Amino acid sequence: MLGCRPFRKEESGAMAPQGFDPDFPFAGLKVLEVAQGIAAPGAGAMLAAYGADVLKVEDLAGDWARYLGRRFDGLCATFAANNRGKRALAMNLRSPEGRDLLARLAGKADVLIENFRPGIVEKMGIGYDAVAEKNPGCVYVSLTGFGAEGPYRQRAATDSIVQGLGGLIDRNRGCDGLPHKVEIPAVDLAAGTNAFQAIAVALYAREKTGRGRHVSVTLLQAAAMLQAGRIVEHVVTDGHPPRQLTVPSNVFATKAGRLVVVALNDDQFRRLCALLGEADMADDARFASDEGRIANEAALVALLAARFAEKTAEEWSVLFEADDILHARVNDPGEFLEDPQVKAAGVFVWTDQPGMGRIPLPQTIGAAPLKANAPETRTPRLGEHSAEVLRELGLGEAEIAKLYRDGIVRSPDAA
Repeated sequence: MLGCRPFRKEESGAMAPQGFDPDFPFAGLKVLEVAQGIAAPGAGAMLAAYGADVLKVEDLAGDWARYLGRRFDGLCATFAANNRGKRALAMNLRSPEGRDLLARLAGKADVLIENFRPGIVEKMGIGYDAVAEKNPGCVYVSLTGFGAEGPYRQRAATDSIVQGLGGLIDRNRGCDGLPHKVEIPAVDLAAGTNAFQAIAVALYAREKTGRGRHVSVTLLQAAAMLQAGRIVEHVVTDGHPPRQLTVPSNVFATKAGRLVVVALNDDQFRRLCALLGEADMADDARFASDEGRIANEAALVALLAARFAEKTAEEWSVLFEADDILHARVNDPGEFLEDPQVKAAGVFVWTDQPGMGRIPLPQTIGAAPLKANAPETRTPRLGEHSAEVLRELGLGEAEIAKLYRDGIVRSPDAA
């Protein structure tokens, strides 16, 4: 099972604080997420997985990421994957009342995550300086496309935009030789993970110093980190890097199904050739070395492809498994879910999401495993916890009712 093995007190000489649960190390932390999209909410979802109380604050129209693709009960699959385990408050963030409530929430937050363009949060009354003055222990995270400095600071940015600007699209060449966008939001996901990492480090530092800090995370920097090796390679090859780092590392069509097959060195390539009944290919001067195989990739792949077409993916897999050849079936998402290794390792938990039915959620590495239908697996409806959060701020029922009547606050259950 993926996730954390339950902690036993006798395994450590250090004494944990009373009531501390190592399986949920961020329990008790209050996180205020005033953010939309995928990257920043992704960081919030990871904090929630480790036990933090994450409050997602949205304007009355809701996070635009709720409406990506097909919708189910006011949310989509991408939103469900990146907002599980949170509470949701919806209010008019342009109104004086809404901004006053937001400032009060910021004053109580251990972590604040925002992803507005530079200058917007200052107008909202929750800029870093304003928050830090009243709440110096707050770890304040600004996740933007390009940061607060430079000629692009006011540009809007999405994953696709930064994939293009950052070189990722250029390097992702298809069989047609043309550059293609990576279909999963790779830069967004990397930025969210980097933000979570930065938050965890800042919280550790706060334990030592008692003070928070302002952390800047950008999609631009995430794209750079994601491609660090490729970018160095571009420089040292004078802008002419090989398309692949090793060949073969390709997808091959078989009689039934496709396989991705990799040979990392000469020995692996020789063993692959022997299994394919092409032992002489390993001695061909064009393919006898790593450099040769990279330089003559097209010719080599064409020869290998002809052999792969003679058997099914399953038949080749049996042979390759016996001789430790790197390979895998090319699965679609449904086949991935049904893969016996995925099931045995407990990679996903299946849980019920209102409006969607039963959905698979990946376990978070290092966190206690999610359990089916636990609150940590639920993605909230827009404003689902509005009244609950306002009560926690000390508002009475009459005040809350007035906020609803005046259109300041929204809840799916309020008339």
